[in-house]
Amino acid sequence: DSTIHDIFPMELYHWTPLAFAPAFGVLSGASAGGRVATPTNLVTGHLVTISYAVVKACTKQKWGHAFKIKTLMSCSVLASTFAGALTGAGVLKCMFDDGTH
Repeated sequence: DSTIHDIFPMELYHWTPLAFAPAFGVLSGASAGGRVATPTNLVTGHLVTISYAVVKACTKQKWGHAFKIKTLMSCSVLASTFAGALTGAGVLKCMFDDGTH
């Protein structure tokens, strides 16, 4: 069995935040500017939970019942956020088809 250490050596773990930084930057920029104008803490915690779930899955760590529920809730919140954003964009597109919004 291969582990995450075979793919991602321990020496590179301190660079992990650098890999996630662009995603959080995009999230922050998209939500703070324009019409949304919402603080990023509404979704950031859920992204962190999902990231921990990915790490636990890659390292084959056991998931407790509470962590499973928390991860499921975070996935639901993130999916709902994207669905809401797409719905809002669709409504705006239909209302302002000339691109003036």
